[in-house]
Amino acid sequence: MCYDYDPSPFKSSTVGKPKTVVCETKSMAQRTDPEDSKNSDLLSVFIPPVEEDNLCGMTRKYYGVKSSVKEKTILLLGASGSGKTTLVNFIANYFRGNKKADGELVHVASSYGSAQSVTRFITAYTFCEKQDETPITVIDTPGLNDSSGAEVRDHVNSLKTFLANFASQNFEIHAIAYVAQAHLVRLTSSERLIMDYVSTMFGRENEDHIITFVTFSDNQENPPIVEAVKNYGVNCKLFLKFNNSALSNTKSEEVDDLDRVYWRIGCKSFRKCLKALSELPALSVNTLKSLQREVYFAQVVDAAEKDLKLELKAFIALTKDHFDIGQETVQKASKAVWEVATALNYSKFAQSSNTEPVEITLVKYLKELCEETGKSEVHYVKMLSLEPSRGLVCAGIATLCSIAPLYDKALTQINRMKNAHSGDATYTMYCHGCSDDHKLKITQEKGLTIPYINRRQSLLAYKCTVCECDGNLHGYGSNSVEKTKTIEHTHLTLNKLLQHTRNQVSDIVRELSIQDYLILESTFLQVVNCVTQYKYHSFINALMNI
Repeated sequence: MCYDYDPSPFKSSTVGKPKTVVCETKSMAQRTDPEDSKNSDLLSVFIPPVEEDNLCGMTRKYYGVKSSVKEKTILLLGASGSGKTTLVNFIANYFRGNKKADGELVHVASSYGSAQSVTRFITAYTFCEKQDETPITVIDTPGLNDSSGAEVRDHVNSLKTFLANFASQNFEIHAIAYVAQAHLVRLTSSERLIMDYVSTMFGRENEDHIITFVTFSDNQENPPIVEAVKNYGVNCKLFLKFNNSALSNTKSEEVDDLDRVYWRIGCKSFRKCLKALSELPALSVNTLKSLQREVYFAQVVDAAEKDLKLELKAFIALTKDHFDIGQETVQKASKAVWEVATALNYSKFAQSSNTEPVEITLVKYLKELCEETGKSEVHYVKMLSLEPSRGLVCAGIATLCSIAPLYDKALTQINRMKNAHSGDATYTMYCHGCSDDHKLKITQEKGLTIPYINRRQSLLAYKCTVCECDGNLHGYGSNSVEKTKTIEHTHLTLNKLLQHTRNQVSDIVRELSIQDYLILESTFLQVVNCVTQYKYHSFINALMNI
């Protein structure tokens, strides 16, 4: 059985036992809530809206008349089972004119008279009796359960997104109504999450807009929840008491004296709410703009996270059987991963001004994906750390570019020294005795020492081909006017040069490898060799062989 509604749904003079009216048309029944058939044994009568639409991710329902006067809006927040939906039904009865619990009670939202939340979507109920009166809109939101962190985060993010969209359409919110059961002596984790959310989202400058609706109230002057809210540090403009037990009665139950007392208390409380609402301006524009920015960046971060996971999946699929970062396709995939990871970090920084290094972000998401498949992330992290544009490989290339020419020059000198045994090789050097450049010839004469190039090579000597001075007085040019009989030369061997370079390579790998994912020096040198297109092939081979 379903119920018809009065043509003037907010005006009723019926007093006494509720009256059941059979629905005239099937289409009227179809306008009821799909779950409303479960309400068939309740005392109240379902009334459909005069108009309904969808906007900003919520369903809007209008009752009475749709006025052109700017509305006042109350946002209901609360844990599952706190009584938000039943409170909406009480408000519908208040505007209908049911000032007593004995009247023909109505409901506009399914509550089933249970303590469990049935609100799954955000719904706005707008009540107005006359065209020239201010409409009152009550936004009912899904309750927050004591659930996992991910579910809580999704719930809060959905609510933030809704409010940001709501504000973007120039809608205003005038009061934030926190709905909680009277008997709670301390806030549950769900209650605390909602309180924290309200405080962080709306800030202290909007404390005057916070109202606590205390449901399931009895005759206590100060229900325990009032002290619990105050002790948690939330300042509310009003604490209003409600007990809507009459709306939970079934057809077999009579309205008793307690129902009547509680109903009067609820009507008195809601009159106070309307008076406060009439004096409240809309929430700060800056608050809602800040919320819009927050939601925008949250959406950007969410999109960047999805992109990063897609790129990582593609990289894993490409490199699971390959170990050569030098392949063009692997380098392209690796570069794409780093670009998206960097974009994600920038987005997080813009959202919270506090972010972790991009390497840590990358490893975290890579671990998550590998855990899903039961694989280790080590190989993929190391492959990504060897991407040519990253600091690790770039530092290796810079080292080779600076030291390889010295190696080539030293190697050339060694080759010349080897050819000097023919006695024909000559070198021009500065004579400190004559203050002029003279040619020296390499000889095997004993007693003369010259700079040696390789530790394993025999010592050779210079002999001047121009003057009679000792060859030891010849060296590289100098501004010194002091004529010395011996010249100290810098001794340089290829072994020392290679060892110095290998030490540099070790430092680079140790300092620039991703933490806990140290790259082998041999692997690193092979990648640098490949990236530089084997320009320093002989030098790198020599480094790998020491």
